[in-house]
Amino acid sequence: MKSDRLFVAFSLILTMVGSCWGQGTIDKDSRSLITAVLSKAKVSGSISYWGRCGYRDVLPDLPNARAPREKLGSVSPVQALREMFADNPKMQVTEDANGVIRMVESGVPRDLLDVRISHISFKDPRGRDGIWIPRQARRLIVSAPEIRAFMRDNGINWPSEGEYINDIYGGPDPSRPHVTGDLYDVTLADAMDYVSKTFPGFWVYENCRRENGTRVVFFEIFGSIRKQLTSLSN
Repeated sequence: MKSDRLFVAFSLILTMVGSCWGQGTIDKDSRSLITAVLSKAKVSGSISYWGRCGYRDVLPDLPNARAPREKLGSVSPVQALREMFADNPKMQVTEDANGVIRMVESGVPRDLLDVRISHISFKDPRGRDGIWIPRQARRLIVSAPEIRAFMRDNGINWPSEGEYINDIYGGPDPSRPHVTGDLYDVTLADAMDYVSKTFPGFWVYENCRRENGTRVVFFEIFGSIRKQLTSLSN
C-alpha cells in the first residue's frame, strides 16, 4: 500500500516535469529537469557549481534550469542541457568519452574532486557487502580519511556536520540495485562515477562561501527517478 502511494507520487512528479517541456520557462525543480534529460538518454552525469550558503542548509542549492523547447529525444542530452542552462553562461556542458555528461560552472575548484583515496569498501556498518541507497554510498566516499584530512588542512567544511554525515543505513533489499566491491587508489570524482554506474542519475558537487569567507562543500547522488519508479512498481 505504501509502495503504491509512493509510485503515484513519483508518477505525478514525472507528469508535471513532462508538461514543462517546450514552455521555455524557469523551473525551480532543477533536479527533476536534469534527471528527465539523463533518464531519457539513459546516461549518467555530474554537476559542479557555486551555490549559496544558508543557515543549516543540508540540501543542494541547484542552479536554475530552463525547460528546453525541443521535445526530449529529439536532441542530444548535451544540447538539451545547454539550452536548460542558457541563462548561466558560466555553465559548460560536455560529454566524456565514456558517455558521462558533465555540467561544470567555470571557476569551481577541482582540488577536492582530485584527492586520491587509497581504499573504499562498499559495505554497511555490519560488514555486509553492498550499499542499497545512493546517499549511503556518498557517505562512505566523503568519509574517507584522505578526504577528511584534505578538508581539515584546507579549512573546508560541510554544510552541517551532524546532519550531513550521519545518514541512517538500511538493510539489504534484493529487489533494488546495489553497489558492491572495493576501489583502490581512486579520486573522489572517480568514486562518485563508480556509484553512478549502479544508480543512474547524477552526482552533485556544490561549493559556497559563508559570510566569514569559510568555504563549504556539498556532495550528493541523485538516482534516476525512472529507476526508483521501476523498483517501486515491482
